[in-house]
Amino acid sequence: QAEDGIRDVERSRGLGDVYKRQVLRLTGKGREKTLGCTLAFTSAICYGSLPVIAKLGYQFGLKTFEMLFYRFLIATPLFLAHLLVVKRGLGTEKKEIVNLFLVGVVGYSLGPLCFFKALENLSASVTELIFYTYPAMVIVLARVFLGEKPGLLRLSSLTAVITGCIFITGVFKGRLTINFTGLVFALLSALAISLFDVLSQLMLKRADPLTLGFFSSLAALTVFTPLSGAPPPPEGVKAVIVVLLAIFPSYLALTTCLQGIKRIGASRTSLISTFEPVAAILLAHLILGEVLTVEQLTGAILILIGVILATIG
Repeated sequence: QAEDGIRDVERSRGLGDVYKRQVLRLTGKGREKTLGCTLAFTSAICYGSLPVIAKLGYQFGLKTFEMLFYRFLIATPLFLAHLLVVKRGLGTEKKEIVNLFLVGVVGYSLGPLCFFKALENLSASVTELIFYTYPAMVIVLARVFLGEKPGLLRLSSLTAVITGCIFITGVFKGRLTINFTGLVFALLSALAISLFDVLSQLMLKRADPLTLGFFSSLAALTVFTPLSGAPPPPEGVKAVIVVLLAIFPSYLALTTCLQGIKRIGASRTSLISTFEPVAAILLAHLILGEVLTVEQLTGAILILIGVILATIG
């Protein structure tokens, strides 16, 4: 640093300016971390509305593929419009389009499909909390593919999150209050989103978050269009439900999530995102009338502790 200060005579007056620039760089990194954590937290709140809105959809007669189809039919143009306004183009090289599309297939086709199937067999809050074992998968995948070594605070955060999930499932009472089929689908959904987060961190080095968001939504629309069987346009309350699905747990949630991953990485973003089940529990209680148990509240507190540890880690 001293040598840099001495050589950079045109822009520096000595060691004082060198250290001053270093402080400014560190301050900038601190702002990026704070912004990234805030974006990840916002994404978690938006994603927390997904199981609740989906449960409402089931109550009003909407089917799984119907909701998935209209969710991404509406969200995809939103991503494209935002992308064209901000980037005035697709924001990536043509050779990356296929890779971006395939990443979207993994995270936003297989992931949501398994998640919605889990909701057919589990309550909204339990589905959410089983799904959020996925930060453990992200940490393992990040270690393997990105070479990231999790520190003590990150591992402590993971422990708190998983312990919270165990409380929710009722294992401490000697009973498992979940459907096996729902459990399998929830875990498969977790694996899909884990792969999506880690692959996104790699792809965001070469593409804009809005670009990845658009192709992820487009991939989902491509997959769910034939599976949905071209359902008739929803009307009334059903239309409101699919619009809510497209805006909050899709467009806003994915946009803020990818911006967070770009700034603070997949591991920390996934851990902060575990605030989502806390939001899901509260929304499920307020909107769906699901009963809050002592175990659920204990699990929610542990998950919140995990989020805090991930933020400061």
